[in-house]
Amino acid sequence: MKITCPIHTIDIPGVPGLEMRGLIVVVGPTSSGKTQFLCDINETLCGRHRELVVASGVTFRKPPPFDEYFDFLIEKGSIRETSPGEFLKNSLQYGADTGAGPFRKSQIKSQYRPIAQAIR
Repeated sequence: MKITCPIHTIDIPGVPGLEMRGLIVVVGPTSSGKTQFLCDINETLCGRHRELVVASGVTFRKPPPFDEYFDFLIEKGSIRETSPGEFLKNSLQYGADTGAGPFRKSQIKSQYRPIAQAIR
């Protein structure tokens, strides 16, 4: 499975449909909106409502099928099975000393489904 940036395009004033691929570098002078732009992207990716400040639109790529993505995470060592049907994230949770607690695949699948359906 090939992992790509989940963002397909970003619209910014004067540059509609900027396609996301490769390494993206955001540069500009002080107070030009770099941080606001990154906040626009982050809040959109997290599914939180935000009046976009710099970006005027964001489109997403369709996510891979759940089972394919879940198996990829196991293969890459991001998650591991601790007991039949129960998994644990191997990496740390941002802002904490430990990762999230154990979870069942069915829990994650039920959260993944509406997100995948919303992105067409």
